[in-house]
Parts: sequence; C-alpha cells; structure tokens
Amino acid sequence: MNKIINTQDALDAIDANVGILYDSPTLVTSLKKMVNGLSPVDAVPVRHGRWRNYEGMLTCSECGMEFYDDIMEYCGDHVPKFCPDCGARMDGDDD
Repeated sequence: MNKIINTQDALDAIDANVGILYDSPTLVTSLKKMVNGLSPVDAVPVRHGRWRNYEGMLTCSECGMEFYDDIMEYCGDHVPKFCPDCGARMDGDDD
C-alpha cells in the first residue's frame, strides 16, 4: 500500500542519519527503511467531476449544486476548475 509522506520529513530523516549512511554498505536499504518508517500524512482523496451545462446553469456532477453561468465572472471568464460547494476537481469526462 502506498503512503503519502511529507518530503521535508524524509529529507530531515536522511540528514539526521548521514553518519549511518556513509558507514553502511547497503545505502539503498537504509534509505528505504528510513522512508518507510515515517508516519503518513492525513490526506483526503480528490473527487473528480464535470460541469453539466443546461439552460444557463452549471451543475456539479458530484454534489448536484447549481450555479448560474455568471459564476464565470468570478473565475476570470472561464469555467471553474473546482466546484465551490464540494471541492470536486472538474476534470472528469463523460464516462
């Protein structure tokens, strides 16, 4: 299973163990053990959706929230890349 880790924590772990690494004949194994020993960070899965445009309304495919087309005025004259209501990333396709 993959874990999401903080890159700075990994770099700090390597820096803290430089002496061990130089003396170790199995540098790669030592690095893997250090990285695997780090605690994962809390992460929320990204939801993916798409905008449905019907009669001047944009509807989020994930939460169903409806927005008038004038929401684009607040987003630089383009369709928002994320739903302002549920945060879904609007990069889904029709499948």
